[in-house]
Amino acid sequence: KRYKWAYEKYTFTPAIGEKWLSAVKIPLTFKVGELPPKEEAKIRFLSGKLESYKLKDYPGEKNIYLRLSDQRGFMRYGDKSFYSYIISSGAWDTKTPTGDHTIYNKQELRIAGNAPYYRMPYWMGLSVNGAPFVGYGLHEVPYLGTSKETSDFYARGLKYDLGKNVSHGCVRSGDKDAPFVFEFGELGMPVYVRNSDD
Repeated sequence: KRYKWAYEKYTFTPAIGEKWLSAVKIPLTFKVGELPPKEEAKIRFLSGKLESYKLKDYPGEKNIYLRLSDQRGFMRYGDKSFYSYIISSGAWDTKTPTGDHTIYNKQELRIAGNAPYYRMPYWMGLSVNGAPFVGYGLHEVPYLGTSKETSDFYARGLKYDLGKNVSHGCVRSGDKDAPFVFEFGELGMPVYVRNSDD
């Protein structure tokens, strides 16, 4: 309900070669206005995916690469990134584990099992270095309470925590990037976590 869409309707007449098929009218409807983050993410994902397929320099398996030294995440094909974003990884005493991980599960919203019951949108749990899932994951900045819109914890996290080592070991991203990363991620997909580039 926060997002108001308008619709614009058009019709067009197709052509074959230089001849218009004037008896044929094809309707088109476009959504205009502010899109919810997930819808916007789908559009950006498809655009990014399309661009990556156009470029011959983007071969290889899709993966996420996280660089902790400057708190950056990268969506990639092989070792070529087509999108980067700011992350927030583990604090000094609850560090994000480095290594070669894979996406173990996905949930649009995960709720922590212990108090204070953080809500973590766009959750992707990780199998860390081939081990069973033990609670680490990628997700949007968490919130407390019933909604992001009313959570001061969430607002502070977006404003002050991104780009810093403040989490309990998970890797957080912002409200615009998290749904995009979630759309890109697939079960079993590699997630490489490094302190810095080799």
